[in-house]
Amino acid sequence: MKWEFETERLGFTRITNAHGEFMYHLNSDPDVMKYTGEKAFSNLEEAIAFCDNYKPYDTTGMGRYSCFLKNGQRFIGWCGLKRNENELVDLGFRLKKSDWGKGYATEAAHFFISYGFQNLGLSMIIGNVSQNNHASKKVLEKVGMRFEKEIDKDCGDDLTYRYKITKEEWKSLK
Repeated sequence: MKWEFETERLGFTRITNAHGEFMYHLNSDPDVMKYTGEKAFSNLEEAIAFCDNYKPYDTTGMGRYSCFLKNGQRFIGWCGLKRNENELVDLGFRLKKSDWGKGYATEAAHFFISYGFQNLGLSMIIGNVSQNNHASKKVLEKVGMRFEKEIDKDCGDDLTYRYKITKEEWKSLK
């Protein structure tokens, strides 16, 4: 498989309709979806249509990317940057439950933060997370983000926390 981006263990490709089945199964796991505030796809066709119509890369220069283990080329989830409704750039990631706790989310998040600052010229990147999603909060903290504030955004049944990192903070971590 040809990667658009890669890290030591992970390869990333643009989301295409060929990833519909992967995305359907990822979003079918209630534990994966627990803190997202999103609904799972209703069926495989809906997931394929979502993937087929996901095209922010050319218009914004960023997006979410399908994430694969390079060793074996197995789909494990997605990660990437996107502009939210307030024009802030948001780091997001979602992994299969079987791949939690192996450092993949941290590796992917670290890559995309670096890419955003070094290649896209961003000055700040945020991450929104449910207050009870302790694993995702830990990932954001590991990549240098710090708690900024509670925000008014539905992310399941609890409050949403906004984490952020600026380009200057990122540089000081190196």
